[in-house]
This record gives sequence, structure tokens and C-alpha cells, in this order.
Amino acid sequence: MKNLAVGLHFLESLPAPHESGQWESLDGRPVYRLPTDLPGPRSQALLEAFWSRWGAALAAHRPAAVVMASARGDLEAFLQGYETWKAQKRVAPTFSPDTTLGTLATWVAHRLSCEGPAWTVSQTCVSGLYALQSALLWHQLHPTEKVLFGAVETPLVPFFVEAMAALRIYSARTAPPFSLPGSGQNTLALGEAVTLGLIGPLPAPFILTHLVTGTAPPQPGHAYTAVAQAPLERLLRQLGEAPPDFILLHAPGTRQGDKTEWEAVQAVWGPLPALSIKGEVGHSLGAAPLVALRWATYLLEGGPWPPQPYEPFWPAEPPARRQEAVVVALGFGGVMGALRIRRV
Repeated sequence: MKNLAVGLHFLESLPAPHESGQWESLDGRPVYRLPTDLPGPRSQALLEAFWSRWGAALAAHRPAAVVMASARGDLEAFLQGYETWKAQKRVAPTFSPDTTLGTLATWVAHRLSCEGPAWTVSQTCVSGLYALQSALLWHQLHPTEKVLFGAVETPLVPFFVEAMAALRIYSARTAPPFSLPGSGQNTLALGEAVTLGLIGPLPAPFILTHLVTGTAPPQPGHAYTAVAQAPLERLLRQLGEAPPDFILLHAPGTRQGDKTEWEAVQAVWGPLPALSIKGEVGHSLGAAPLVALRWATYLLEGGPWPPQPYEPFWPAEPPARRQEAVVVALGFGGVMGALRIRRV
């Protein structure tokens, strides 16, 4: 989707830029957890925490449709239900709806009193961008309406952390991503997040001008998680020839993948100010692209460029100009996505 002129009217996230959750150890591995202890399934608890802060402002926009995203769904609720079944041979009546991806969208729709369509999409760590893409497609059919998009991810359970560690990309210590400069180690660490936004007709504080997605073919002899540079370059070129003022990289702390991603960016636009927020808030899988988009809007508004105590191989100095930004997302199986946004 190129040469768009769609307004971004609202976007907030937990974690919000420069608001701290906490890094903690989960069976000896680092995870980033949000400071909420609300009861119920974790996804709903995060949505409740979000709603307590921004629900009224969001509802005032009266969106006509809702699109949510999650790569894994509520893993904690699913595994807790499974353990209960193993021990007691019974399942709570709320288990199935609580762990069905589609109910993430309907929960939000109910809170908004929205009777229009509500659906959830799932496509690896690019899920959030696919939700936004779906919202844009729906908006094209209903150009006078506003559409809510968002993502929620709650992957902080020992089983899934070890599943990621089995790929040999997880941080082997309790240190967060990028905190071991010069070590040559992978330092990916998971986090949880929820993000909700709203698109619609102009005027708006920000304009979405491009959103593109694609899939790279598998590379013989490479892992299923590997990034293919040439297809990523072709994807980024669809965002325009002129370089953005800065870029929010996917870069979750994987030694080879981060390097390949940055080489693709340089091949298209040359070196430019870049940032990965994974060292701040961890990798929240399907929600990560929208958390990065929230950081992009924050920085476009003049928010302070975060210090980078590690030693990235991309230019870490803040940009001289902050008018346009690009956000990149990558996922298992060669799934790719990127968007371009401009401050009005």
C-alpha cells in the first residue's frame, strides 16, 4: 500500500515510551514484565490496564470496526487451563473463549460499544502490522469511518521462553538485549505489551504514507528464523527513494539477523539514525511493530532520543530532523513488513 494519505488519530501503548516496566528473571532468563497485577487472563488484564488510562479518550472517537493482532494468544491462560485439566480432569467454562484469538477483538469492540466487524489476525512477529494493514484496507472501503487497530502479547511463561531459547537466540544471561557489547552473543529477551490505535480520514497529527508486507523465500542451509537481505531490500525500496529521518529497526538482539537487517537498510538508504527499542522493553512478538510505531510517533513529536548504552553497529546519534520515520518488522518464515509515517 503506497502513496497513502490516512490519518493516525490516536496511538498509545503499554509499555509507553520512557515508562518503566521491569526486567526480571524467569527461570534464569531475562523477561520484561508490565507492572499490573489485575486478575483474570493476562491478555485481558493488560487490556484492562490500558483501558483504565486511555479507554475514555479512545471511545470518544467511536470507531466503526476493530482489528486486533497477536502472534501467540494468551499463552499463560492456555497453559494454566491445561495444567488444571491434567491435575483435575476438568476445564473452566471460560477457558475456550479466553484463549480464542478472536475474542481479543470482540473484547475491545464491546468496550467501545462497537457493533461493526471485529476480528483478530496472527502472522508471527509482524502481526501488529497486519492488523494495521487490515484496518487500512477496511478504511479504503469506508473512507469516512475510523477504524481501531491494535495488538496484545503475553508470552512470559517458562515453556515459551525455553521454546525461544531452543532456537539459540535467547540471552544466555539475565541481561536484557544489547547489554553485552562485544560479546558476540545473541541477546533476545521477551516482553509483554498492548497497543491500540485509530486511523481515519484527515486531518490528523500523523499521516501513514506507506505500508508494505511480503514473504521472503526460504534460504537453503539457513534456519527458519534467518533474514534474507535481498527480499528485505526490495520491500524497503517500496517505501520510497528518499531516506526517512530515522528508522525503528526490528533488531531484537539476534547477532546475524540484526546485522543482515541493517545491511539491507544501508543498501537502500545508506547509513541513517536508527534505533531498536528491544533493549528498553524486550521483544513483544506480534505487538512489537506497534510498540515501535508508538515510539516513532513519540520521537517525531520531539521526545528525547533514548540513550543507547550498548554499542550498536548502526548510527546511534539522534537525527537532526524529525519529520518522517520508518518502522520495520520481521518474523519466522521470512515474513516482512514496514511502514512509513509523517508528522503533520
